[in-house]
Amino acid sequence: WQRYGVPVGQLGITGGMEIGGETGNSLDPIDMQTQQARNRLWDGQDWTWADTVSWLKGNHYLQLGGQFAHFYDIHERDDEVVAALTQMVYQIGNANSDLLWNTNLYPQLCGAPGASATTCMDSSAIGAYENNAAQLMGIVNQSEQVFVRGGSNFALTGANTLEDHSIIDSYSLFFTDSWKIRPNLTLNYGLEWGTQMPPYEKNGVQDILTDALGQPMTFNSLITGVENAAVQGQVYNPVWGFTPILGMSNHEKYPFTPFYGGFSPRVSLAYSPKGSSIGFVNKLLGDKKTVFRGGYVRIYDRNNSVDLVLTPLLGYGFGQPLRGIGAASNGTLSGNTDSVTIANAWRVGTDGNTAPFPVATPTLPVPVEPGVNAPGATSESSLDAAMRPGVDDQIDFTVQRELPGGLIVEAGWNSRFAKHFSMDEDTDAMPPMMTLGGQTFANAYYNLYRADQGALLSGNTPTVAAQPFFETILGGASSPFCTGYPNCTSAVEANEGFNGTGNITSYQPWAMISDFDTNAYGIGSAPSLWNFAGCTGCQILPTSVGHYGYNNNQVANGLANYQALFVTVQKRTGHGLVVSANYTYSHTLNTFGLNQEYTDYSVPYIWNLHANYDPAPFDRTQVMNILANYQLPFGKGKYFATRNPVLDRIIGGWTFSPVWSWGTGAPIETQTSYGGEYGGNENTAEDDGEIALVNTGTFGHKAQINSHISSQVASYVGYSYNSLVGYSNDPYNDCGGQVCSPGTYGVNLFKNPAAVFNSFRPTLLGLDTTTNLSGPYYGQHDWNLDFTFAKETHIKEKWNVTFYAQFLNALNHMEYSDPTLAYLNPGGWGALTGQFNNPRVVELGLRLYF
Repeated sequence: WQRYGVPVGQLGITGGMEIGGETGNSLDPIDMQTQQARNRLWDGQDWTWADTVSWLKGNHYLQLGGQFAHFYDIHERDDEVVAALTQMVYQIGNANSDLLWNTNLYPQLCGAPGASATTCMDSSAIGAYENNAAQLMGIVNQSEQVFVRGGSNFALTGANTLEDHSIIDSYSLFFTDSWKIRPNLTLNYGLEWGTQMPPYEKNGVQDILTDALGQPMTFNSLITGVENAAVQGQVYNPVWGFTPILGMSNHEKYPFTPFYGGFSPRVSLAYSPKGSSIGFVNKLLGDKKTVFRGGYVRIYDRNNSVDLVLTPLLGYGFGQPLRGIGAASNGTLSGNTDSVTIANAWRVGTDGNTAPFPVATPTLPVPVEPGVNAPGATSESSLDAAMRPGVDDQIDFTVQRELPGGLIVEAGWNSRFAKHFSMDEDTDAMPPMMTLGGQTFANAYYNLYRADQGALLSGNTPTVAAQPFFETILGGASSPFCTGYPNCTSAVEANEGFNGTGNITSYQPWAMISDFDTNAYGIGSAPSLWNFAGCTGCQILPTSVGHYGYNNNQVANGLANYQALFVTVQKRTGHGLVVSANYTYSHTLNTFGLNQEYTDYSVPYIWNLHANYDPAPFDRTQVMNILANYQLPFGKGKYFATRNPVLDRIIGGWTFSPVWSWGTGAPIETQTSYGGEYGGNENTAEDDGEIALVNTGTFGHKAQINSHISSQVASYVGYSYNSLVGYSNDPYNDCGGQVCSPGTYGVNLFKNPAAVFNSFRPTLLGLDTTTNLSGPYYGQHDWNLDFTFAKETHIKEKWNVTFYAQFLNALNHMEYSDPTLAYLNPGGWGALTGQFNNPRVVELGLRLYF
């Protein structure tokens, strides 16, 4: 991926300038967002050696073989995913709203004494004014750069590119026997052993997640420690860091232990019964016209280079992101934007061309502990020390029957059970089982939510019963945070409820924990507001300790299950017609639903993966496909022929090949909150779903033109105002969330969006045992017809020409994409805006062959 990168040195300024900050809308001629400006390279050279010996011995067909594959993978990049680039970038503006302003510098605010109605500024525009003014003045809100390091102590290399040259070897040995026990009975069995070795980086550019003593840590042991401590009302938040593989005391060669237990047995049986003297049995099965087949096999996964090469490169160390925050005009750097005011902030050009920036030390401590013995980081990745290949057990049973007319019908069942497959999990999740005062945090949050929600809907002042968890952990009514309130629970509601941050009613318990963990209210000097017995200032979340923004762990914890019934009908070539049709009825469950390429994407609830075990995003209950190839019966040698050779050449040689497909809808993703209700601070955390209160099959699937949405007004959970549902794709809607006058409204999946909206409720911590990642509502059915007309013409003995016309979406029918049903966005509920299928494409071709 070749990008221009960052234009450093313009006007003598030593960093690229993102005027407006890290956004695609910055006032720059070149987009310098990390994701858009970064350069990457994937390359490699692979060798495979394989050999098989076959031996026919009596009724046995024996095979013995093996394979050795040698993958040499090269990966280069100049970024840390979303953290920064290896080139200096200045973010100019006040995007984080941290800069301290003097309100006397504002224009007159509307409503102030003597304010002019034509020149005053509305208070809602203060944020935009501050940001735009900071951009005009050239205030550096943040500067950032990634420094490339290497060796056993993370020494600066001076390079501008992170490079990984990894060798991944895999081995396989197998034995199989096809034993023809009888002419109509065959047994196949065998055993394979194989292993994919962990990646070996030639220069030691691999990060290992270790504890403070440099010993490898596993994700499962970490979260088990957190859970065990939480149940006892304690915090288990050990300091961990990153150690280069060359700096490990045991001189490890690989980032995790090779897995040598990959034994894959397989067995299958095929039986074709002979004709029976029993009449109906003979008609049903025929004489060797039916075959029964069944089998079992275990297969081990092979992980790709995103897991094995990219992930261990993106820990903290080999690419160290540094940030300059709180730059003042006197050249100092506080590391805290709250310490900088509009009067003393560092301005590019005015105060110099090189903004204050942290010093990149020649080496880093080993292990390096972000936020402890080195500056913190936004993102970190690690390959779990307990990584292993996924395992997939497959069982199938089929019956195949040959019928007159060249027809073959097959029906069967296929089953797959997978475990240990690769997935991401975030170490920064909140332990909801934490127990204090005899009450879990999950239960305390749920009770607080109910009280806060009830007051919100009734318009009353919240009256909250004291929750033992909050009373204990916040130190009682006389503690600094709780003083002035009847109890600590009331203080939490006042600050975090709908009159405060809104974290309670917007289903954000992780954000609520984070506020208290970081002492966001600035009470006293303690790093947190918690009052643990024997542990002052303890913090629950690793991010609160200053390690990182989020830590993505690649683990082998995934689960999946696939069950399918299928029927296939094939018509062999006859009278110029070949037909193949299949129908599948299936169900797929898994914990994640994404492949290995999706990094930084955690499941919501790490403490019990079965809570995330839901229909896969691609789960479609029914699928049918029919394809055919028909040689039209015209021309020489066909049923409709003429005595005119020229006319025969014109009407002959035509082929028609249709492909028709149909399927029921996939699960529609529902969203309770954005970024994960249960936590973490993952870059792209999977959202929690919603709970349906009725049978979702009653909603229907047909898109409706909603011409009377304006009459469907109700009070919705989590909102103190009436709002329309499903109006966001209305081209005539510009009503600021109020009831619009009747008009022409957009297309919606539901005839009555408000009724469907009120048939769901959010997933709630302390009440629900599933996160409902996908479903339970399935989207629209879809179908498609493609076909090709082809004309083959024989010119002379060795010369032929073929003309073809291929029609994709031949009928040019429109299918809308399924909407996202987000509880915090009622306006977009069921709104259909995108097109699922592509418009018709016609391709004409001419081929001459000789």
